[in-house]
Amino acid sequence: MTGIGIVLPGYVFGSAPPISRKEELIQLSESLLTKWCEGLLRYQITKPENPSTNGAVWSPGDGALLGRCAESVYPFLWCAKRYRDERFYQAALRAVKWAFDNVAQRNGSWHNGPKQDWDGITVFIATAMAKAIYYHGDILEEKTRCFWLEKLHLSGQWLYKTIDIDYSNINYPAANTYAMALLGTILNETKFSNKASELGEQFLGMFTPNSMLLQGEGRKNKDVAGGISPKGCYPVDLGYNVEESLPALAEYGLLQNDQKVLNKVVESLRAHLQFMLPDGGWDNSWGTRNYKWTWWGSRTSDGCQPAYALLADRDPFFLEAAFRNTMLLNSCTTNGILFGGPDYAYHGIKPSLHHTFCHAKALTAILDGTIKEHTRPVQELPCEKEYGVKYFEDVATILVSLGPWRGTITAYDFPYYYKPGHATGGALSLLWHRRIGPLVAASMTVYRPIERFDMQKQEGKGFDTLTPRILLGIQPSKIQIVKDVIKQRTTEDLWYTNIMDFSAKVNIDRGARFEVVKSNGYLVNQKTEHPVTGKVSFEIVYQFTDTEFALHVSVKNAPEGATLSYVLPIISRQAEHVKQDTDRRLLIRKTGHTIAVSSDQNMKIDGDTRIFNYVPGFEALPVKIAFKDKLSIHISVL
Repeated sequence: MTGIGIVLPGYVFGSAPPISRKEELIQLSESLLTKWCEGLLRYQITKPENPSTNGAVWSPGDGALLGRCAESVYPFLWCAKRYRDERFYQAALRAVKWAFDNVAQRNGSWHNGPKQDWDGITVFIATAMAKAIYYHGDILEEKTRCFWLEKLHLSGQWLYKTIDIDYSNINYPAANTYAMALLGTILNETKFSNKASELGEQFLGMFTPNSMLLQGEGRKNKDVAGGISPKGCYPVDLGYNVEESLPALAEYGLLQNDQKVLNKVVESLRAHLQFMLPDGGWDNSWGTRNYKWTWWGSRTSDGCQPAYALLADRDPFFLEAAFRNTMLLNSCTTNGILFGGPDYAYHGIKPSLHHTFCHAKALTAILDGTIKEHTRPVQELPCEKEYGVKYFEDVATILVSLGPWRGTITAYDFPYYYKPGHATGGALSLLWHRRIGPLVAASMTVYRPIERFDMQKQEGKGFDTLTPRILLGIQPSKIQIVKDVIKQRTTEDLWYTNIMDFSAKVNIDRGARFEVVKSNGYLVNQKTEHPVTGKVSFEIVYQFTDTEFALHVSVKNAPEGATLSYVLPIISRQAEHVKQDTDRRLLIRKTGHTIAVSSDQNMKIDGDTRIFNYVPGFEALPVKIAFKDKLSIHISVL
C-alpha cells in the first residue's frame, strides 16, 4: 500500500519455533513505547530557571506547548522502572511539575493549555497520574507520591461533581467511569467507586439500537432535534469510540469486575471492528469527528489497544486487531514520533506530539495489564472475510467486501456542529484493494479547524479534499453577483456537489458475483443550498466485481452554461510514476502493481502534481473528468 506496509511475520524452515501473537504484541509494544518516550525526551524543554516552560513539551506541528503533556508521566515512569533510567524518571517529574505550575487550577481541575479554559481534559491528566501511581508509584519518593495523591483527591472531587453521563461528548463520561474507579481504588474513596458503578450502569443504554455502536459524539448539536437525525442516525464517531471511550469502559469493567458493562463493551467492540482494515487502519471516513481522523485512529485519543488486547480472551479476533493497529502505529512513526497519518512525514508535515504521548499511554496500559489469549485465536480480521454488503442503519453507511475490494459508501446525515464536515451524499468514502491498500479515503469536505487547539493549521500549498465528488460550477450573471454580495455568498457557494447533500439516499442491489450500491440526491453548495435555477439531481451507481470497481454518474437539470466534472483523488505518493497512455486511461505504478483508471470521457491530470489533506494524512493524485450529463469510470489493479 502507499506509504505504509505491513509484513506479517512468516517463518523459515529450520528457524526457532514461532512466538505467539500475544508475545509479538508485547515485544512490539515495548519496542515502540520505548522509541516514543525517547522521542518525547527530545522535545521536552529543560530550563529550570523558567517554570513557564520547564518540563513542557513543545509540539512542532501545533507550534505550541501542549497543556496535556503531563499525561506522559505514565509512560515515562514505565520506562524509568523498566530500564532503571534516570532520564525518564526526571522527565516524568518535570512534566507533572510544569502542569501543576501552569495548567492546574485551585478547584482540582486542569486546563487544556496555559491560555485555554477548557477543563474537561482533567479526566485524562488525572487518570494518567493515577495509573502512574497505581503501577509505578513504588519508584517515587514518598513525599512526591503523597503530594500527587493529595492533588488527585482534589481532582477526583471535581470529576465526581462535574462529569456525569450528560457531560459534553460521550468520551468524557466514558473516561470518567474509569477515572472514578481508579481514583476510588488508589484513594480508598468509596463514593468515587460508587460513581463509577453508576456511570457504568447508565452506559448500558448508550449504544445504537441496530448496530451496537456507542453513540454520543456530537450529541450537543442543537440543530438535530432529539439527538436523532432525519434519517434516524445517531451521533457516532468511530475514532473516539475505539480509541478512548470503549477502552475506558473496558478498563473500568475489568477493575471493578462489572460483567454487564464488559459484555456490552465486547459486543460493541465487535461491531466497531467491522471498520478495521487489514493493515490495522480504522475506516472513520464517515464519523462525526472525522476531522481528527488519522488512518490509525484519532488525533488526541489514546488508542484501541487497552480494549482489544485486555479483552482478547473474549473474542478470537481481538488480539489480532490490537496487533495490526500497533504495527500500523509503528509504520507511521519517524524519529521516535508518531505522525498524524501515513504520508505526513513523506509530505514534510510537522508532527503534533499529542499523538505520541496519548498513544504511549495505551501501549503502557497493555504492558502493565494482563493479556489473556482466546482459546481459538485467529490471525485475521472480520474485513478479510468476503461477505458482500453490510448496511449500518444507525449511521446510514454501507460496507462492501467482494473479492479483493473493500469499499464504504456513506449517506450519514448527523453533522458534528457545522456543515460541511464529514462526507455524505452517497459518497465513496473509502476504497481499498487487497494488493494495493487504500486507493480512496475521504477527508473533511472542507478543511476547517473545528478544534483549533487540537488540529493543525493548513499551511503551504497543494491542499484539497480527498473525497471523490461531482462538481457543478455555475457562472453567475451580473444581477446574481449583486444578490450574492447582499446575501454574503462567496465564490465557493457557486460550486455544488453531492458530498454535502445530507438528504441523499443509498440502496443496495445484490448479484451472484457483483455488488451494486446506488446513491440518489441533489447537488448542493457548502451551505446545503440548491442552485438559484432550481434543483439539480444526481445518481451514482457503484459496482464491485472480482476484477474491477466501476462507478456510473448521471446528472439531471444542470443549468445551461454550467460545468460538470467528477473529481477522483487516487491515493498516490509523489514518487509513484503516472502514465496517461490515452486521453481516457491512466496508469499509476505502485510497488509490484499498477492501478489502471479508465473512463468514457477525457481525463485531466496536472502532470505529477499531488494534493494532500491532514485528514487522514495521505497524498493523492487528483484526476478530473469533465462530462455533460453521464460518466463512467473503471478502476482495476494489473
